[in-house]
Amino acid sequence: DQGFYVVEQDGVISRVVDGTRGAVALDVSDLLTTGGERGLLGLAFHPDQSLAYINYTDNRGDTVIAEFVVNPDGSFDADSRRTVIVISQPYQNHNGGDIAFGPDGMLYIGMGDGGSGGDPERHSLALNDPLGKMLRINPLASGEQPYTVPADNPFVGVDGAAPEIW
Repeated sequence: DQGFYVVEQDGVISRVVDGTRGAVALDVSDLLTTGGERGLLGLAFHPDQSLAYINYTDNRGDTVIAEFVVNPDGSFDADSRRTVIVISQPYQNHNGGDIAFGPDGMLYIGMGDGGSGGDPERHSLALNDPLGKMLRINPLASGEQPYTVPADNPFVGVDGAAPEIW
């Protein structure tokens, strides 16, 4: 049995194997703000490497995508944490949180509209703003860059648009 992982909003990820919840695989509770629609919100495993990515709201309330090395026993190496991207959040709700790898090997990041009611700042309509969008990146570091934008993203090369938008 390969088991599965339980992601808790308060910042703890545990592994369940053969129906038994094992030791904590990762605890990032000190890195994040919880409550309402904040906290540890997503987990995705790289399809080709022993890496895991999490989506959480940090102590400032901003969205963070971070990478961790996954050990052979299924635990995460907490000391390997690498920040991939940080996205400013203007309110405490509508943070999104889902992350997943597509069949193309890219990481898809579902971003909420930034909060409040009815998107009053119109983040979802602004092409220069990642809020209210689906983002698509290659999360692996490349040289000095913490991630790269796939060249076939639809807004690459469009003036004023965030190239990460899928």
